[in-house]
Amino acid sequence: MWACPAPERREWCGVVGSAPKDALVLWREIRRVAPLNNVNQANQGMSQDNMIKLQCTECRTVNYNSRRNKKTIKAKIELKKYCKQCKKHSAHKEVK
Repeated sequence: MWACPAPERREWCGVVGSAPKDALVLWREIRRVAPLNNVNQANQGMSQDNMIKLQCTECRTVNYNSRRNKKTIKAKIELKKYCKQCKKHSAHKEVK
C-alpha cells in the first residue's frame, strides 16, 4: 500500500473521481536540492594539480587545456588534435 509522504515534503497534484466519497487526492513528494554553498564545490575536478596544457609540436602554440589523473597515468599525454595556427591536425604534447 502506498503511504503518503510527510506534510512538509508533499504538494497537492489533483483529485481523481467525481463523487466526494470516491475522490482520491493525489500528492507528490517534493524533492529539494541543496544549493551550492561554495563555487569550489562545482569545480572539484578542475583543480590545478590535474590541469595540463596541450602544445602543438609543429608551431609550438598552446591550443588546449585538459586534465589528467596523475596517479593512474604516469606518462605524458600526446594526442592528435586540430591546430588553429597550422590549420591541420597535428600531434599535441603535454607541457607544464
